Amino acid sequence: MKILDYVEKFGDYSFDALPFNLIDSAIFSYLSYCNFHKVVDKNKITIEEAGKKHQTRMKKRLEKEVIAVREASNLLYHIMNKNRYKNCNLMRYVYQADDNIQFCAISIEFMKNNVYVSFEGTDECFSGWIENFNLSYSFPTVSHMHAIDYLNHNYSFKNVKLYIGGHSKGGNLAQVAGAYSNFLVRSKIKNIYSFDGPGLLDRQYKSSKWKRTINKYIHVLPNSSIVGILLNNDNDFVVKSTARSPYSHSILTWEITEQGEFEKTKLNEYSKEVKKNIMKWLKKYSKEERKDFVDNLDKVLEKSGVKTIVDLKENYKNVLKVLKETKDITNDNKKRILDLLSVFVNAFQEVTINKIKTSIKKIKKEEK
Repeated sequence: MKILDYVEKFGDYSFDALPFNLIDSAIFSYLSYCNFHKVVDKNKITIEEAGKKHQTRMKKRLEKEVIAVREASNLLYHIMNKNRYKNCNLMRYVYQADDNIQFCAISIEFMKNNVYVSFEGTDECFSGWIENFNLSYSFPTVSHMHAIDYLNHNYSFKNVKLYIGGHSKGGNLAQVAGAYSNFLVRSKIKNIYSFDGPGLLDRQYKSSKWKRTINKYIHVLPNSSIVGILLNNDNDFVVKSTARSPYSHSILTWEITEQGEFEKTKLNEYSKEVKKNIMKWLKKYSKEERKDFVDNLDKVLEKSGVKTIVDLKENYKNVLKVLKETKDITNDNKKRILDLLSVFVNAFQEVTINKIKTSIKKIKKEEK
């Protein structure tokens, strides 16, 4: 059973009959991917009403959206007529996107004075992955500041119980916003959820601000995660996914028991290996070197036509060719990019790894 099956099986239970749980949190974390422009604003609107308006508005546009938006919209349409969800109120929708930031948040009142704040994450586009890589050298990011301000502005003086969550980068935003919001907000936070979200840099991970929040935090990730294993995290809850990386990043692939709980398991050996190699890579380079790497990686991927992480499987030869021919990237930065790409290409078990490693070694040799 997966999340859509859970909605069908338990969708008629109220939150009084079946208390809010980890799967409900995962569902709410995904709703922030929906394009609620001209559907939800600062005022309350039920999920049922919002779903109908969203269906009408997005009918012809949805197939052109990225996977995360399509999946979230499909999830919205499944829950909008279910007794458990249809009368939940959506409100305080905020969306901002430009060349420097992608930030979105929405509040969901699922019971009186019980509010879930959902922060949008990244999708399969590499632009989103670039944002994840930014976390390896930058704190706080612009998105972090927006997330903290969202909580402080909206909930400092509201008499509510707060639940905060997000998927992918959204989980990291929830993690940071929960720890760095003001005292009034923090006193209302019951739980903080990150669904396969990256963690914290060493300094923030060891800080007193994080330590005072850690007991409210839960990090849910699939057994073949390549996102949630980035940086430092705590309180891991590993769930079984029916998909391999990077497809297991989608919560719709996560398995649920017949009793309505995520099926708990352990990280597989592949995910452990990726985590070990990425942590080695992070320790190998300074923050300044990581920043240069991210800027140059963005440039190389754009030139080689790689727009999604899935494209990497088909276009890795072109990426290596573009990297070799790009004159305005230093040999040191080329080496950093090759080092990290050699980690990520292993995410695609269908690709012949030895063939990729041979190509990488050849380019490294030519660059000497």
